[in-house]
Amino acid sequence: MPKIYWISNLRVFATLIVILLHTASNGVSHFGKMPIDSWWICNIINTFGRFAVPVFVILSGYLLLDRYDNLANFLSKRLIRIFIPFLIWLFIYMIHGTFKGIKTEQVNWLSADWIVRILTNNASGSGQLWFVYMLLGLYLFTPILSRWFVAAPKNEVLFFLGVWLVVNSGFWVLEKTMNVKPYFDFRYFTGFAGYFVLGAYLKKYPVQSSLNTKLFAIALFMIGWISTMFAVEFFSKQAGKYMDLLGYHSPLVVMMSLGIVLFAQQFLNRPIAEKVIGEIDASSYGIFLFHWLVMKVLSRDFKINFSLYTNPIPGILIHFALTTVICIVVIGIIRRLPKGHWITG
Repeated sequence: MPKIYWISNLRVFATLIVILLHTASNGVSHFGKMPIDSWWICNIINTFGRFAVPVFVILSGYLLLDRYDNLANFLSKRLIRIFIPFLIWLFIYMIHGTFKGIKTEQVNWLSADWIVRILTNNASGSGQLWFVYMLLGLYLFTPILSRWFVAAPKNEVLFFLGVWLVVNSGFWVLEKTMNVKPYFDFRYFTGFAGYFVLGAYLKKYPVQSSLNTKLFAIALFMIGWISTMFAVEFFSKQAGKYMDLLGYHSPLVVMMSLGIVLFAQQFLNRPIAEKVIGEIDASSYGIFLFHWLVMKVLSRDFKINFSLYTNPIPGILIHFALTTVICIVVIGIIRRLPKGHWITG
């Protein structure tokens, strides 16, 4: 099977974008407390990066959902690749929080506190790892979802995706704009499973390369990105405080995510700095697990963050560059150690 370059290129891009948006995300919460032009810089970057997490799920569905073989093999691979590194990093975050973190991050190791923190995604400032909790749930559901997807005709898959879009995006809009939360029980169509199935759908029914597809991909992403930026500002002004309209099930974020995947398929399916991309791609999961700790140390101990200078751009770029380099180097070294994959995935 020939190598699918766009997947590696997009996964690396999304990994770097996660780091970039996290360098700006704290700035957007300072709405009304910093100059509006500085806030807008953080808003542009933070909004741009919201496609990254859905893209990871879409790629997982693309690669996994139609390749499920048997329960034992599937779960054992996920255990070694995903769960064990995740558990190790939870302990690393808690150890760091105990000795260096703020009061809420300190762990009482003599009680069940550390167990509760792991179960509740409160492991000493490692909240960004909510993504792995979600991913593990998806993987546990994959044996069931895969059997359905492989056998389901196209119209049934589209039915699932359509209901998922209405339930997640439509209901999300009602709740955010009108404070109306429909009581209908659509739990089986909610969450990130739709992105997972969408990835597999794009593989089973690929979009043909054409000028119209390329223009559609660009337009889809740009409309989602620009609309979200202005929606965040509008509702923040109305509320007099920052309003987070960047939920991953927002219809605009869905547009951005689908747009960037189609863009990658159309424009990035070729080798680009292959050795560098390959190195970062192989370390991407470890980088994701590690990057938040690096960012916290740089921000808290060295004051390197968006507020480093009056203009947030230099602080964001320095924070991003240092975090990225440190993560790539450290995870690359660990990955090459005996049993290093237990830590890096």
